[in-house]
Amino acid sequence: MQNIPTELLRAFITVIDLKGFTRAGERLGRSQPAISLQIKRLQDQLGCALFDRENGGSNVTEYGRIVEAYARRMLAINDELVAKIESKDTRGRFRIGVPMEFADTTLQRLLSQQWARTAGLSFDVICDIAPNLLSGLRDGAFDFAFAVSDQVLDLKATAHWDEPIAWVGRLDALDGRDEPLRILSFSNDCPYRALMKETLAEAGRPFEIIYTSPCISGIRAALNNGFGITALPVRAIDDPSIILGPQSGLPALPSLKSGIFVSAEAGTPDIGPLAMHFAEILTLEYKNVA
Repeated sequence: MQNIPTELLRAFITVIDLKGFTRAGERLGRSQPAISLQIKRLQDQLGCALFDRENGGSNVTEYGRIVEAYARRMLAINDELVAKIESKDTRGRFRIGVPMEFADTTLQRLLSQQWARTAGLSFDVICDIAPNLLSGLRDGAFDFAFAVSDQVLDLKATAHWDEPIAWVGRLDALDGRDEPLRILSFSNDCPYRALMKETLAEAGRPFEIIYTSPCISGIRAALNNGFGITALPVRAIDDPSIILGPQSGLPALPSLKSGIFVSAEAGTPDIGPLAMHFAEILTLEYKNVA
């Protein structure tokens, strides 16, 4: 039985999230050749190619998407364990949960602004779907989390707002209007999945969920290949040209509830002001996209 080093999985996920070997190296404090070597070691251990060399080396293969899904889960458990132990006696280190659909958009700006403003703090950031983040928050896995939900939450929010949601996809994915809409989605408990199903059912629009992915990169790859359409928060859409407006004939999507939630088990007095600062950044971004 092989044991896969977590540093190899982390290098792989960081390349995906930052869309490049050089940027991943900068984030992880390694050179680009060192990151490339880690990816090669991981591929050699697994016996499959994770990136498509014919397309610049940064596009994930089908095997790569399978590995990505498991790697994110393995790293989340690893980081949760380390954070749980460190939280017993470490101050100035915060465990933050962020929805994966914001990993390569809002998250980058969020942390860079906070780093520039606050010296001496460090972060353990875990990206996952909202239900897992909220469950982890209740279990004390995070100090605070940014989450989007389609339900009234039983958690007290430091700040909350309405998150605008939009249909996204290629126009040719709407060809054949007499056919059911082809829907791409995260897992069953994803708030966007429930929102799409409810909105289309109310509009009497036939649909079928043809593709389910545990990660945002899988959804984006399916979008880029015209497999179907999906719904995402406006601020998480990195390419405005794929937003499907009223001219698409799709029913308008209502906003979802969004907020910053602080754990009842957070033991440092700094967490409240820090969470509020994150909320200020996020609500400012909301005003810019609403």
